[in-house]
Amino acid sequence: MKIESIENGVRSGFSKIKDELNEHLDAINQNTAELTTAYQYIAQLESRIEKLNERIDELTLTVQGSVATPSYSIDLSLREQEVFLSLYMSAEPLCVEEMAKQLGLTSELVGVSLNKLVSKGVPLIRKTVNELTFFSLESSFKSMQARKNVVPVSESVAAQFN
Repeated sequence: MKIESIENGVRSGFSKIKDELNEHLDAINQNTAELTTAYQYIAQLESRIEKLNERIDELTLTVQGSVATPSYSIDLSLREQEVFLSLYMSAEPLCVEEMAKQLGLTSELVGVSLNKLVSKGVPLIRKTVNELTFFSLESSFKSMQARKNVVPVSESVAAQFN
């Protein structure tokens, strides 16, 4: 009798523990569903923000293109010329790490050079994909560079890309 009573008590205790664990599991599943929904919403927001950034870049280039005269010249340091040529010669957008590896520079130095290019009026297009930011030259600026040599590049820097 006493053993049966103990067995029933143990069964009852385990049953209660099982019920509590099932409640916790349900709460975890509900929280997971909420987190998944929040993540999807954030991903949609990031996508929309990226589209807005691209549109802002397009509008900026349009405004700069209508104001800028094709006779101006942009003077760059040798490092800036290397980064510029890396972008100019590439058919695909490049991330900072790719440019750094290609040029044998640090990512930080490439990032500083990209900022200087933008501050000097070189129209860069940036696009973020999977938390990586890719850079390219605006296509009409590439064409203008080919025709008018808006950004003079030293022979020593150009020789590195031949």
